[in-house]
Amino acid sequence: MTYDDDLPNSRSSITARAADGRVSTTGPWAMLAARFLLFVGCQALFALALALWRDPHPWTASVRWWPVTATLANFICLVVVARLVRADGLSLKDLYAPDRRAWKRDTLLFLGAFVVLGPLVMLPSSLLALAIWGNVNASTPIMFQALPMWVVVPLLVLFPVSIALSELPAYFGYAMPRLQVATGRPVAIWLLASAALATQHVALPLVFDWRFALWRLVMYAPFALFVGWAIWRRPTLMPYFMGIHVLLDTSVPIYVLLASLGRL
Repeated sequence: MTYDDDLPNSRSSITARAADGRVSTTGPWAMLAARFLLFVGCQALFALALALWRDPHPWTASVRWWPVTATLANFICLVVVARLVRADGLSLKDLYAPDRRAWKRDTLLFLGAFVVLGPLVMLPSSLLALAIWGNVNASTPIMFQALPMWVVVPLLVLFPVSIALSELPAYFGYAMPRLQVATGRPVAIWLLASAALATQHVALPLVFDWRFALWRLVMYAPFALFVGWAIWRRPTLMPYFMGIHVLLDTSVPIYVLLASLGRL
């Protein structure tokens, strides 16, 4: 038994809770699709509001608001996950799986993982864009559009923090370990949870263009597979990946800020 096996959200703890009937599989299965549906639903609400505002192309107009709709969906997801883990007798603190006893080893493991993360984050996006459009910047006018400054400024904090608190914990902290225990098929569930994480990006934002959808789907697949595998093998790395997630996703509101200032 390792340190992380003693944690309330560890595999051993979840196995014991499942044997006592204290862990439901309904929530974990639903969570694999929930974030995608939340992103679509929040964007649809904005499109409806724009239609009522008599915008001639409400869905197209809603695309530029995707950092806002994503942030809203993230906070809804966070509330839902908090309620679900509470039903298991745990809390969000348990879900994030910190372990001060193993911080030295976890730090070294994460530093090694960080070396791998750079290429996994940068290369698929650029290579796919070149293959699909012949231009690495073809998606920039879609992804980063001008917004009012009173919206952009809070997004600089709310967007990356809301994603860090909700995304990896929902897929790999909540759903994956529970379904691995319930099904007895850890590899299949790791692949499924990673696929769900990659697929959700098709709705960030949802654009009815197969090339854009394909780009959004595939570009995150290597990242999702690697991070899912790392957290599966070492759940106490969760807070480290959450921290780097904040840094990575801060780039989105920064690019929106530059677009809003006319510098992109």
